[in-house]
Amino acid sequence: VELEPRACALASRNIARNALDGRFSLIPGDLRAIRSLLPAGSISHVVANPPYFPSASSAAPVSARAAARSEQTCSLDEVCAAAAWLLRWGGRFSVVYRPERLCDLFCALRACRLEPKRLRFVRHHPGAAVSLVLMEAVAGGGAGLSFEPDLLLHNADGTPSAEHRRIYHCEGGI
Repeated sequence: VELEPRACALASRNIARNALDGRFSLIPGDLRAIRSLLPAGSISHVVANPPYFPSASSAAPVSARAAARSEQTCSLDEVCAAAAWLLRWGGRFSVVYRPERLCDLFCALRACRLEPKRLRFVRHHPGAAVSLVLMEAVAGGGAGLSFEPDLLLHNADGTPSAEHRRIYHCEGGI
């Protein structure tokens, strides 16, 4: 479910480009109205890239970029609640988020009965600080979290890592 029309169009193109048409459904709309868009427990896997930053207190108009990056149009709690509504028992919720808000992510997931199961840190290169976290939670899952090996985007020499090239289907580099 995507609120911004341009982001929805981009996501649709990426789904097609990666031959995932039969595996993803993209619905233009507001996830805060999820109960009127889709039935409860109707999805087996939800993928989200929620806004990373708390909403600014400014009353200025919301740009598309600001809406995507900050909680001006929806909060992390609302994203997790929408995922919980959609997921069948045992369904998976995959989310990418900022490491400095990891505690917020854990709290929001558990408040919606989504149990964190797998965590992976993303680093730009070996020795770099964690730039993103990849989390998988399970609807109604029991306790137990596993840590996956770090995803390194680049080698020490600056070239894209083998895993990065595999993810992005690159043969000779990016």
